[in-house]
Amino acid sequence: MLPVTFTAEHYALYAAYQRTRHTEDPQKAEPKTEADEIEQYRTFLCQTNVDSVMVEFRHDNQLKMVSVIDIVSDGISAVYTFYDTSDTQSSLGTYSILWQVEWAKNLQLPYLYLGYWIEHSQKMAYKQNFKPLQKLVNGEWSV
Repeated sequence: MLPVTFTAEHYALYAAYQRTRHTEDPQKAEPKTEADEIEQYRTFLCQTNVDSVMVEFRHDNQLKMVSVIDIVSDGISAVYTFYDTSDTQSSLGTYSILWQVEWAKNLQLPYLYLGYWIEHSQKMAYKQNFKPLQKLVNGEWSV
């Protein structure tokens, strides 16, 4: 567990994750310099106004995953997780969520917030696998 800060090692893992999981259509994407990409990463994940941590997960001293987590009054909030996508045997994203569930319990906090879920987004479909799932529909929370 580390304070929220920029490290080159974290950024390299994030950049590789983005290339694999979130590559845009090159015809539609605006060209960006590496400096622009680093600045976007810093703005997205290395600045916070709340109590936040970066949790590193390593195997044989190799960085495999980083989770950025906000700690709020009634739970923890999974801001973003990025991981080594070449490791197809480990289900690292699922492991991160299960780890966060246990950490919230250890902190005696009742909730783990997985963030926004968009029903028709394949990239967010994994959130449906974790129950109980509360949804905000038309301004009302429901299970």
